[in-house]
Amino acid sequence: MVLRTEGIIMRICVLFSDRTSDGIHDLYQDIVCELWRGYAGFRHASSENTWVYRVALNAARRHHRRQRRIPVTVSLDSTRFDTLAAEARDELLERLYELIERLPDRYKTLAYLYIDNLPLRDIAAVLNVSENTVKQRIKYMKQKLIKMKEDEER
Repeated sequence: MVLRTEGIIMRICVLFSDRTSDGIHDLYQDIVCELWRGYAGFRHASSENTWVYRVALNAARRHHRRQRRIPVTVSLDSTRFDTLAAEARDELLERLYELIERLPDRYKTLAYLYIDNLPLRDIAAVLNVSENTVKQRIKYMKQKLIKMKEDEER
């Protein structure tokens, strides 16, 4: 299952990490561990992808909260994660991630799912809200991002 959903996991790692090789690698490990722990409880009430999104996003949030408290980092050498970190540093993407990072948590998650081109129905299932709520939050999120960008340009 991890191989089938690796793209989802890696995109979450890029969005919710500090976009360094070590940060991506650490978050990836946390997410895979959570998926492994939770698989026995997966009831197949939703699609596998939706379940992976939920578990991965929750693991990413927990990881992010824990990382804020840890002052020391340890380097690990991994070319796969170095390549991913380098790709994630594209200037426009980096700028977008910086703006998204300043959004409240529920909008960060929404931004990631929206960027990932998930259908509204799936976003609603992952966030456990109605499709109309998703539409309203997307509209608000876009307005907020535009305002933040304009404020910085002044």
